Amino acid sequence: MPRRPVTLREIARRTGVHESTVSRALNERTRHLVADDVAARIAATAHELGYRLNVMASALRTRRSMAVGVIADRLDDPAMAPLLAGIEECLRTAGYVTIVAGTGGDPAQLAATLDGLEGRGADGIILLGDSAGDLCPEVPLVSPADIRGAGPDADEAGIGLAVAHLVRRGHRAIGHLAGPSSNPAARARMAGFRTAMTAAGLFVTAIEICAGFSIEAGRRGADMQLARRPHLTALVAADDRLALGALEALAALGRRCPVDVSVTGFGDLPLVDRVTPPLTSVHIDRQAAGRIIAELLLARIADPAAAPPAAGLTAELRERGSTATARPRG
Repeated sequence: MPRRPVTLREIARRTGVHESTVSRALNERTRHLVADDVAARIAATAHELGYRLNVMASALRTRRSMAVGVIADRLDDPAMAPLLAGIEECLRTAGYVTIVAGTGGDPAQLAATLDGLEGRGADGIILLGDSAGDLCPEVPLVSPADIRGAGPDADEAGIGLAVAHLVRRGHRAIGHLAGPSSNPAARARMAGFRTAMTAAGLFVTAIEICAGFSIEAGRRGADMQLARRPHLTALVAADDRLALGALEALAALGRRCPVDVSVTGFGDLPLVDRVTPPLTSVHIDRQAAGRIIAELLLARIADPAAAPPAAGLTAELRERGSTATARPRG
């Protein structure tokens, strides 16, 4: 027979405290209201008796499910893992369960997933995709775009670091492999490229917009870029996968990296330091980004008008073997 659930009253009777004290001690949000020694005794007794929180009953009382939905375009994106880790860590610390779903970039699937999460009582939703479009969920929704106002934009600043590095190495003919224009991060990085090139007094016409953040898209983009502009001595890619595609394109053309063409990436994905040559890339702490996004959602669950955090992310250029001093023409 199924074991009868342990009640707060039983724990209170065993520990000699009021039932309301047990409730506070077993709730992460109110545990600070109970003396540490009493809370520890209650927790030990609850564990001994096999107590499990009745989530449904708690949700009825508080009108909170303590669950948050996270929707991503592609769960197999290697850049997604650290972002999800930061989100989950922050939400777990706050007592929330994280429900992760993928859409494959399908707007219809996105709408269905949003409806499903709302129908299951999610307290809020984090969208890790290009855009929510015209969708207006009834619960708070945040995305990486919501933290762009928190300090200098790390995407723009990061591309600026890559351009400045190449300019210091003597490069003047620099091209950009941009991500799809529907992606907010890709647009910010393209803006950073334009700003940095203009600041260096260089032309900004060598921009190739790629179909997506993939190695194949990077290879096709680099092929078209170099066919039209064979004089380029450096390529600044908006993503590491685009940069890896550019390395493939250069190898197929018989052009050496970095001797003939230097290449920089963005994201500092795992193992890009193990390719040949090791990829110079812009590093942003994506796990920290996940925590900031989750903190903003928690703030908006408490207050829908909560502002983005004051402190944003910082970008760092990690120099490796894919960049070198520009060779003199001729």
